[in-house]
Amino acid sequence: MPSAVYFSPQGGCTDAIVKELAAARILVLLAAYQFTSPAILAALIACLDRGVKVRLVNDHQAASTPGWLGKQLAAAGGEVWIDGHHHIFHDKYLVLDGRLVVTGSFNFTVSAEKSNAENVLIVPLMRLANDYRADWEKHRAHATPLAEARLVLSAAYPMPPAED
Repeated sequence: MPSAVYFSPQGGCTDAIVKELAAARILVLLAAYQFTSPAILAALIACLDRGVKVRLVNDHQAASTPGWLGKQLAAAGGEVWIDGHHHIFHDKYLVLDGRLVVTGSFNFTVSAEKSNAENVLIVPLMRLANDYRADWEKHRAHATPLAEARLVLSAAYPMPPAED
């Protein structure tokens, strides 16, 4: 598969990401500033249903905003960490099966697809995927698991109560 690029608004970025997630077989690493796209959440849950491991590192402030879907991902079996080490964790990428990188300015949100000028670049290059995986692991190492992060975030960034 050659590299591909998509532009929003309404340029198929979300559909391209969902299509790549449908091909994942082993591991999806997601680094996100914002994560509020129901379509991407559904694709990640479908990965979990197929036995694919799904792991998310998300920005600490964005994780406390209404519509954040990290809690739903965790409830479905995904592993979620909150990165409060940086003023803003502004990364936006996916690493699929150690073989492919999805990156760009595209936030994983409905607005990114429908109204923002953003881009998605899909690069099927194992060497690049290894570099992105190393970056993801670096952030996960200093991030806080979601269950613990709730306590840390609640003082500075009020979060709604956990759903049962």
